[in-house]
Amino acid sequence: MGRRGGKRKHGSNRKAVSKDTENSGNHQDNRNADYVSYEVVMENKKFADYYKAQNIVSESDWDDFMAALKRPLPVSFRITGSRGDASDLREYMKKVHFPALQGFDIDGEVINPPNPIEWYPNQLAWQFDCSRTALRKSPKVKAFHSFLMSETNVGNISRQEVVSMIPVMFLDVKPSHYVLDMCAAPGSKTAQLLEAIHNVGENYDSETLADGLVVANDSNYERSQMLVHQAKRLQSPCLLVTNHDGQEFPRVFLTDRHSTEGATVLQFDRILCDVPCSGDGTMRKNKTIWRTWTHANGNGLHRLQKQILQRGCELLKIGALRLVDVSADLPQLTRRSGLTTWKVMDKSGVMFDTFDSENESHRTTLAPTFFPPKNVDELGLNNCMRVYPYMQNGGGFFVAVIEKIASIGTMDNYSIPKEERVSRSSEKVFLDSQTTTDTTTAETPAKSDELKAENTNEPILNENLKRPSNEEQSDSKRLNCEGKGVDRKGWFGVSESPFVFVESDSPLANKICDFYGMSPKFPKDLFVVRTAKDEEDFRSIYLVSSPIKKILMAKNAGKIKIVNTGVKVFKKNGGENFPTCPYRVSSEGIQTIAPFLSPARQITLSLADLCIFISFEYPKFTEFSKEAQAQFECLVVGSCLLRFNPADEKDYTGSITIPLVLPFFRSHVSGSLLIDKAERASLMHRLTGVMLTEFKPMDKSDRNDISC
Repeated sequence: MGRRGGKRKHGSNRKAVSKDTENSGNHQDNRNADYVSYEVVMENKKFADYYKAQNIVSESDWDDFMAALKRPLPVSFRITGSRGDASDLREYMKKVHFPALQGFDIDGEVINPPNPIEWYPNQLAWQFDCSRTALRKSPKVKAFHSFLMSETNVGNISRQEVVSMIPVMFLDVKPSHYVLDMCAAPGSKTAQLLEAIHNVGENYDSETLADGLVVANDSNYERSQMLVHQAKRLQSPCLLVTNHDGQEFPRVFLTDRHSTEGATVLQFDRILCDVPCSGDGTMRKNKTIWRTWTHANGNGLHRLQKQILQRGCELLKIGALRLVDVSADLPQLTRRSGLTTWKVMDKSGVMFDTFDSENESHRTTLAPTFFPPKNVDELGLNNCMRVYPYMQNGGGFFVAVIEKIASIGTMDNYSIPKEERVSRSSEKVFLDSQTTTDTTTAETPAKSDELKAENTNEPILNENLKRPSNEEQSDSKRLNCEGKGVDRKGWFGVSESPFVFVESDSPLANKICDFYGMSPKFPKDLFVVRTAKDEEDFRSIYLVSSPIKKILMAKNAGKIKIVNTGVKVFKKNGGENFPTCPYRVSSEGIQTIAPFLSPARQITLSLADLCIFISFEYPKFTEFSKEAQAQFECLVVGSCLLRFNPADEKDYTGSITIPLVLPFFRSHVSGSLLIDKAERASLMHRLTGVMLTEFKPMDKSDRNDISC
């Protein structure tokens, strides 16, 4: 395993690989002549000695534990459970792909079909133990990999490590919950949280938006953009992506903070906190840790982890804390209880059991909170969970479910009428960060590749600088949701377009709602755009949920560094051939908008007619059945919805069994599905079993009819 870049320094546990033979042949090698790659040797005595001293596994399991760390991590993925066709996709995968993935081997490696993860509900999570070599050499495995990639691109499947799926399963998220993911990037757990918010059940009114929301936060702006890309596949109006240091996530007042009746402060029903860590549990996929590991990686992050935890506790609804026993949940998940004793190593490599050790040399680099507290038996640490790689052929993970049961800080205090509030001087702070020993500098973590990836270009805030109050801030520093808005600059040099709500009685909102015959229940006051230009220049119109709007309209909303929110529901067409309504339905927001559209802007086609639209980019209406042509005649030029119901088809053998709704554009003499090629290919294969490899365009004379 090599690293990118030029010449590398030799390390004690790396093995040089000769490149002399690689320049033979006629191809040109553009690499630096001094380039040398290295194979990582998966041995590290310091790592082994450190964890052996912690007694994290029994002596009899130690060899299995170390052997598991050296094996490649299997491929794992989830089927999006909140979508109606989740079970259809699962059965299609088992019927079409699994039979081809058995009964053969590649270079001695036996290939078996994926196995369901036993503790994950409804067989919607799977693990596939296959090496990259097998993936490259076998057409059968390549076909399955292509299927996974295609379904991932359209949001039907999420690639996610098995242990990463565990925390959300213990949060018991409900559709009405406000949820915060404090350290969210790259976003796989955020996707799980969104699925839970949209898992509304069969009796849910489709003409309403979900009551809950997910705020996905990350301290790194570039990683926040990764979150946006991940979340777009799930097309949710209930997501807000923010860019803050977790320990400094702002206090947001949804109502007047000076009200005598008490202010409404943004707090959350559930908080997921996957804090920055040493990454030791990721060794199976990040093998450079074998070379770079040092105990300082964990020690140096202790204070930051504690600060993030304290802020999370303040943002959680209600008050004080207890560790919850969830040992009865997910009984098929193999785990170990949390530790109540452990050792701490100082920078010289000496182990200590307690902070009060007779040897005081460690007190300049360690803090009391590194060690088990004196009342450790009262804290329920045994209710924590430790998952080790050898248990389920996955990675390593630590999970603690903390429940808040009483008030602990100022944020809870704001919701209480003024005369009943406790003064700040008498408050009990959950975590004591005022001890003199804790203010000393902890060991600096080694700059491993894992830590660099977490902290690259991370801005440092000077806590001594006085920030202006919300009233003192200029409009350019506030999130303007009541007018045209201006670009927000000043968040470490990052400029984001403002979020501007379209007035519900504006000509634009009325034009869209009239053209599409929107239901009276449609919340047109939730239209939002990202521009300060005139209405005619809005390229895209987004829809947010009511809880998201409350945050965007908060009294001090300018403190929130918002990266993205909302789902795109309408997009402006190019050209000037759309005098009635220049906006078409976006494929991203079709599931959100479809329940509100009038039947007059919808058509229902047979499988044969639908396949024409899937196979051709702009087919003429004359190529369709007479039943379809009759429906086209009744449609005014513009965007509409196309529906297909498998139950109406005779001798239907496809794997999709639920009704489909797709965005469609009716032009003058032709029409087009407004979905990309990946989704077309996925649909065709699941509807008919045919692999679609190319799309036939319309005639040039018809290209001016539509701009997609």
